[in-house]
Amino acid sequence: MSLLIQVLSAVTVACTLGLILAWRLAIVMIATQPMTIICFYAERVLLKAMSKKAIKAQSESSTLAAEAVGNIRTVTAFSSQHRILHLFNLAQDRPRRQSIHQSWVAGISIACSKSLNNCVWALSYWYGGILVSQGYITSTELIQTVLIIFNTGRIIAHAGSMTTDLAKGVESVASVFAILDHITSIEPDGPKGYPAKTIAGAVELCGIEFAYPARPDVVVLSQFSLFIEAARSTALVGSSGSGKSTIISLIERFYDPLCGVVRIDGRDIRSYHLRSLRRHISLVDQEPTLVAGAGTIRENITYGVDEASDAELEAAARAANVHEFISGLKDGPIVLHSINR
Repeated sequence: MSLLIQVLSAVTVACTLGLILAWRLAIVMIATQPMTIICFYAERVLLKAMSKKAIKAQSESSTLAAEAVGNIRTVTAFSSQHRILHLFNLAQDRPRRQSIHQSWVAGISIACSKSLNNCVWALSYWYGGILVSQGYITSTELIQTVLIIFNTGRIIAHAGSMTTDLAKGVESVASVFAILDHITSIEPDGPKGYPAKTIAGAVELCGIEFAYPARPDVVVLSQFSLFIEAARSTALVGSSGSGKSTIISLIERFYDPLCGVVRIDGRDIRSYHLRSLRRHISLVDQEPTLVAGAGTIRENITYGVDEASDAELEAAARAANVHEFISGLKDGPIVLHSINR
């Protein structure tokens, strides 16, 4: 929006001032503005395209160099320095040929653009000189009109060269708003639902049919049933893709099954107030990460919990076998203080 306002205001003000100062010269310069805009636009777009092509052409050799440096011990152990250098030279051959070709194209294109630009300048000053000699305008008005209108063409060309970036930005913003405006079929904060104040922990899956929405043709679970007693430890064992993580996702109600029902303590999981139910479920995923990386250890341990006493916090740290590790850190007392705060 700011770029659009800048261009429109610049064109309006420049054309108005030019017509007020020297309308004859302004009409001629406005008529030649498309050529000026094309010259500036071609230069910017060409240089930007050349830069992208050069970076892409150098990516293979850059990757090879990075891998060689990162694995320098292995390269040295096998005395492969000369082989790596030979591969690097081969990888540089294609970028070298592309650079030579781009140099010819860029040289000719930019030369034509500069020449045409200078012709527009010459035409403006030639016609302006005739008007000055005939007394229609003064030399001051000539210089003012030329500079005002000519610089407007530069602004328009600069804005035009950013159209590709603007289009990408619009697409990105549109995808973000599509996610924000998406209405989920599983609402964790819905007003309806049974509040789960206490949970015993009995889990039952009956006749589950499930396929992920992104891959509806691939059935993950078919007529699957499982019963897990409360206060019992149960291991789900199977090959990759057999549905272990899917079962956990159904219990957490990240998804609803196509057929069948998931029950917790004998009640259909869909009848619970989802957020109150999830407060009773803890999940340590396959690749856990610190969800509060910029916060304290306390914030990470109590993430998702409304309130936790210091004793519960320390018990959790001991159960996770990290209490001694935290105590042995450089700022151990400070960290422990943040835990027991």
